[in-house]
Amino acid sequence: MATLAGAEGKAKGLELLVAFLTIGHERPATGLSRAERDRLHHARNRLLDDLANPPTIAELARACGLNALKLKRGFKALSGLPVHAFYQQERMRAARRMLVEEGLSVTETGSRLG
Repeated sequence: MATLAGAEGKAKGLELLVAFLTIGHERPATGLSRAERDRLHHARNRLLDDLANPPTIAELARACGLNALKLKRGFKALSGLPVHAFYQQERMRAARRMLVEEGLSVTETGSRLG
């Protein structure tokens, strides 16, 4: 039983490592035009502009000129993650940077990131 739990832990660790190493690398976006990819990049940038106050899906879709469904599907095709999961991942990455590199307290980091 202990070896099974150990093997599962190693497998989960490897999954986490692969996910970490592929962050920010786009997956092939089949079926998306260049204009749609540009709009999705605009949506990504808009989402990352203010991690403490993210736009809603509807606001994001309006800002980039796509409907909500096309935004969600396209975002997942480009980043490999749904919009909210991508936002959470980037928020945690920013928190880590603030804590480790900038030396901010947990309280200050939390207040800056909402």
